Amino acid sequence: MAVKDSVTSVNDVAENIKGFHLLQNYTNPFNPNTKIFFSIPKGSFTQLKVYDIFGREIKTLVKEYLQAGTHSREFNGNNIASRVYFNKLKSGNYTSIKKMMFIK
Repeated sequence: MAVKDSVTSVNDVAENIKGFHLLQNYTNPFNPNTKIFFSIPKGSFTQLKVYDIFGREIKTLVKEYLQAGTHSREFNGNNIASRVYFNKLKSGNYTSIKKMMFIK
């Protein structure tokens, strides 16, 4: 008896995205790496940046056109001080900000 493969393609995942979502980074607090997950329901120019508590940009993780779907980027904090940081997602007209804590 043959077993049918149940593989989900990127297109299948993209069709199920109902809205924009910026999830809390994992792990939080982090040292030295963390992953930031986000979903966009339609293809659009997307930016994901990390800022310090003074609003200074620390790192640009995404600055490009992305297809609809769930995405992730890794942030490395090897060269930053222990404190609160913010990641900001902008895609189309959507903007969301999450707080994250780096502890050495």
